[in-house]
Amino acid sequence: VGERYTDVTKLLFLTCFYSIVYPKAWYFTAAILFVYYWVDKFSVLRSWRQGSKISGELSVYSVYYLLLCLATYFVMGAYYFAGFPFDNACETGETVPAYYEGSHDFGDGVNFIISAGDKVY
Repeated sequence: VGERYTDVTKLLFLTCFYSIVYPKAWYFTAAILFVYYWVDKFSVLRSWRQGSKISGELSVYSVYYLLLCLATYFVMGAYYFAGFPFDNACETGETVPAYYEGSHDFGDGVNFIISAGDKVY
């Protein structure tokens, strides 16, 4: 039972750590936990023998660890979104340097023009 608790908490911790950058991690985690559930259910009911008696202390520690995972999720989310470089939502108050001015062709008929006085975002 202890090994299963560590596998699940490790999986949830890694998901909370990386899901801000890669949100599909939640779907992968759900699929893995689904497989864990059915494999363990089969193992408990069909192939494993009865183990030694354990106390509920392990589940109490697991709850604290899951709270740590949740805190990690919030910290990583705040860290990632605070440093998000692709928002371009705020004007910088600067203008485009002179060496960027002119007509620029990307090929395939895509052309754009940068004029003097255009704002930098």
